[in-house]
Amino acid sequence: MSRPGIIIALANPEVVFVGMLGERDKGLNPQERSLFRKNIVTYAEDFSKLAALLALKKVDAIIGFIYLNGWYPPNKYR
Repeated sequence: MSRPGIIIALANPEVVFVGMLGERDKGLNPQERSLFRKNIVTYAEDFSKLAALLALKKVDAIIGFIYLNGWYPPNKYR
């Protein structure tokens, strides 16, 4: 997600726990962290709005918990 040109949306880290985890961006070196943050274009109020951005192809990627994978069939929105 730190590649230039990837369009990312996160859940609002002040309201949604997974958004807070996404903001932490652990495991990234300083350069990757900077690129990742530049790719974040919006923060959604809740996960359903975040998922809708992906479903409508407004963004390339979102961050969510693995159990939410069942909300949308594999590869349908990729």
